Amino acid sequence: MEMYEENSRTFGEGFVAQYIQDQEQSRFDPQMLLDAIGNESIYKAFSELTSYQKMILTLTYSFCYLDTEIADRLSITPQAVSKARKSALANLKKKLIGFDGNCQRKEAN
Repeated sequence: MEMYEENSRTFGEGFVAQYIQDQEQSRFDPQMLLDAIGNESIYKAFSELTSYQKMILTLTYSFCYLDTEIADRLSITPQAVSKARKSALANLKKKLIGFDGNCQRKEAN
C-alpha cells in the first residue's frame, strides 16, 4: 500500500523533497555571512538589519543570485528584492558612516 499525497508523490518522495529544501535553506543562512565578517563595525551594522534584508544581501553578494532567482526562492517579486536590497544598503551606509537622511553628520553619543 503506497501513501500518496494530493500531488501524487509518495510519502517518501515528499520527505526527501522537504529534506533537500531544508538543507538548501540552511545553506543560505545569513548567520554564516555574519560569522565571516571580520570588521566589528560592519558586523554590528549587518546584525541590526532585519532577517529579510540579511537573507537578500546574503543571496545577492555571497551567492551572486540575480533578483529574479531570489524572487523565485522567496516567493516575492524581483521589484521587492531590489527595494529590500536598496533599503538594507541604505541602512548599512547610515550606520557605518553616521549620516542621517539629510546628509548631516550625527553627533557622537
